Formats: sequence, C-alpha cells, structure tokens
Amino acid sequence: MTRKRGVARKSFARRRARRVKKYDHNVIPKRFKIYLPRMSDLLEEELPPCVLCEEPTMALLLSLGVPTDEWQYYLGFMKRMVELYLTFTSETLQKEKDSLIAEYVLRGKDKDVLEQVQEVAAGCAGVYVPPVVIELEEGDFSSYNIIASFDDADSFAGMRSQDGIFNGNEEKITIIDTENMIVKTYDIPSLTLGAALFNDITEFDGDGGNPHYHKKSIYGTYLVLSATDGVSTEIDRIRIFKNGAQLQTLTYADLGLDDNSIYNMAISPTGKYIIVSGRRTASGNMGWVLLEGS
Repeated sequence: MTRKRGVARKSFARRRARRVKKYDHNVIPKRFKIYLPRMSDLLEEELPPCVLCEEPTMALLLSLGVPTDEWQYYLGFMKRMVELYLTFTSETLQKEKDSLIAEYVLRGKDKDVLEQVQEVAAGCAGVYVPPVVIELEEGDFSSYNIIASFDDADSFAGMRSQDGIFNGNEEKITIIDTENMIVKTYDIPSLTLGAALFNDITEFDGDGGNPHYHKKSIYGTYLVLSATDGVSTEIDRIRIFKNGAQLQTLTYADLGLDDNSIYNMAISPTGKYIIVSGRRTASGNMGWVLLEGS
C-alpha cells in the first residue's frame, strides 16, 4: 500500500526552523557569555613545564661551557624529555629516555651534557631523580711536572679574577674570567685553548679579584697552596701537600712565571692535574701553566 504523503513541500529561500541552533550567529555570543565565568576557572595560569624549564637549562649549559649556537638543540632535547616524563612511567620511561639520549648522541651531542639536561627536565616535570653519585678515586702521585703552558690573549691584569673548573672526567677545564666577562674551555688531551664561548657575561660567583689561596682534590688527599718565601708578603710559589705532608714546592721561576705573578689555581678531583695562572715570562702575557702528577 502506498504511503500517503503529507502536505506538499513549499519552496522557501531558507529551510524550516532547525531544531539545533547552537551554532547560529546570534547564539554563539550568548553561549560564550554564559560559559565564560565557568571556563575562566579552567584556564591554565602557569606556563607549560617545558617553557618554565628553559631558564634552568640555559643556566646549566652556561655552567658546562656549551657554545651558545648549540643551545637550541639541547633546549629541544629538554622539551622532548619533559614530554616523556609527563607521558610514561617505570620501565617504559627509562627505555624512552635511553632512546632519546642515544638519538641526540648520534647527532653529535655530548652524552654527559644530555644526561644532566634530562635531570633538569625531570625536576621541571615534577619527577624526583636521585642525584647521580660519581665514584672517583684519587691517584697516587709523588711529583708534578709541567706538561703545557699557554697565553690567553683576551686577558690582561684582570687575570686575577680568573678561575679554572675541572669537569668530572678531568679532560676539560672551564676557564672563567670574571673581570673581562669571558668563558673558555681548555682541552687537556689535545692541550688546546678554545675560543671565547661568551663575551656578554655580567656576573659570576668569582673571587672578587683576590687570589685563591688553596684548592684540594675531591677527598682532600692533595692540597695546593699559594705561598710566600716567608719573608715577603708577595705570593711567589705554590706548595703541594699529600695527606698533610709537603710533597713539592714550585716557585714562580719553576713555573715560568714573572716574579710575584701567581694568581689563581685549580686542582682536578683526583689530584692528577693542577693549573696555575699568572704572567708568563716567555711572552709577558697572562696565561696558564698545567701540571700533571706522576
């Protein structure tokens, strides 16, 4: 049986009234005004963790002496690492972390720097990461000899405000000139001084222009002191101690430095290397002398 049709359709410019009108031009503004008070409470007042993590990451890269043109890659790594911490847990998280670090190592990035950046990322994501304990053993050295000396063309009398910081594996020394606002890296295996990494640093936790009178190895077995001849008050020698007993004394002449020009010193964690700054006799310029224990 044929179904009976209803009233004949009539043609209008606009279809009959629709049941759903929530997208009409005169409805959307009204709905927005109704929901705005409730929606405003849902808005995030804080920036995402990856954005908040940029400043501590850049501070870390600065302290590690990473060139500024490399920062963009480590910041990108940090953001991806934060996402991993917010997405995965347990063994899956560890596998994803190892995979991401391996990816950036293949890109030519420093693995030690990446691992430290991922610790910063964990803190920004609100994940507690136990501190990494590096087991270092102090060496057994009986004397120290000069293996290298070099000038620093960017420094002058302000060298007094320089400091040397050894990295964990003792292959590089970060040289900080707090007066001339310059950071450089000295590579021990190749015995070469790198170019200035920064020239716009305005503040360091420096020594205020005073010499560092003593530095020690990680457990204090080795100690290096800047000293005098016992008559004058001018610093003209260093004294090296091992387990409280004097091991060696080196004067400014032994180090190839001008009279009374020994300024700052640093000793590596294991006591293997000692670096001393001063005005070098050979060139008259400010520079450093690197000693190695044997």
